[in-house]
Amino acid sequence: YLMAPDRGAWPLGDSGPGVGGLAVEKDALDPIRRSDYCLAMEIAVGTSGYNYPEWKGSFYPDPFPASKMFAYYAERFRTVEINYTFYRMPTPELTAKWRAQAPEGFRYTLKAPKRITHQQRLVDCKDSLAMFVDSARGLGPHLASLLFQLPPNLKCDVLRLERFVEILPT
Repeated sequence: YLMAPDRGAWPLGDSGPGVGGLAVEKDALDPIRRSDYCLAMEIAVGTSGYNYPEWKGSFYPDPFPASKMFAYYAERFRTVEINYTFYRMPTPELTAKWRAQAPEGFRYTLKAPKRITHQQRLVDCKDSLAMFVDSARGLGPHLASLLFQLPPNLKCDVLRLERFVEILPT
C-alpha cells in the first residue's frame, strides 16, 4: 500500500499517487522525504511448496498423512508458492479447491507454467497466459502473486519483456 497522509492509502496498482505504473515523482519515496509518503509493507513468510514427504519427522510429525499436510502447514505459515502450476496448467476447478481450503488471510503464489516461461519463452503465449491468469483469478483474495521464473539461458531482451507485459490480462 502507498500511504499519503492527506489522501489515504491505495493498494499498489490502483489509482492514486503511487508506484507500480502510477504517476509519482521519481524521488517521492526517497528516505529523506518519508514525511510525505511512506510504504506500508506486509511481510509473509512461507515456503516453496508444502507437500513434501521428506519433511515428515522434521516439520510434519511422522507418521503424517499427506491429506493433512496443507492444514498443518497453513496453521504455521500465511503463504506458499505452488510449484505444481509450473508442471501442469491449473484449472478453475483446482484453484477453487485451493481457495476453499485456505484459511482467512492465507495467500498463494502460483508459479507460471513452464509452457509459458521455458517452452514459449514469453513469445506467442497469449492463450496459455490467459488460461493461467483466468485460473489464478479463482483464488480471489487468496492470490498473492504470479511468479514468472525464466530459464537461466534466456538472455535479457527488453523488447520481448515489453511485448509480454502488453499481453498480460488485466
